[in-house]
Amino acid sequence: MTKIKVDTLDDLFALRDEYQKQVQQKGEELLKKEFKGFFEATPEIESVRWAQYVPGFNDGDPCTFTMGELTYRTVKEAKIQNEELEPDADDDIEYEYDEGYNSCWWYQDDDGKKSGLTKETKDKLKKFAKLIDDSDSILELIFGENVQITASKDKIESSDYDCGY
Repeated sequence: MTKIKVDTLDDLFALRDEYQKQVQQKGEELLKKEFKGFFEATPEIESVRWAQYVPGFNDGDPCTFTMGELTYRTVKEAKIQNEELEPDADDDIEYEYDEGYNSCWWYQDDDGKKSGLTKETKDKLKKFAKLIDDSDSILELIFGENVQITASKDKIESSDYDCGY
């Protein structure tokens, strides 16, 4: 490991800034690679989404960086939301979030009938959700605070997010 000479606070600030820049660049590159592998392994999933934010109020406790849960949207749900497909008469899916997104942890059933997901896909979603959750400090450096991230096999998008409190 190369030893870096830091003699002043300005040197330390420059070192911190360079570290953050490298984490952002390499982190986004590695994240895209992880997403690519995930979407190749789960072709029925169109996209995943999560919010990361610092709440403005936390009932007297310190307001700290928070990761929302990872949610998913299937290819079929995306087509219905984009009005490319009419729901089937037996499609009684109730979305837990806007735009057809559902929780990776709380499925509407245990056998996959309503969610349309196999046990294998559910397990992959849970494993991927844990990876994202465990990466919170890196994701904060990559995307910042008060953003909603939507990732598909082709892109990662970031938009402003307000947690409402």
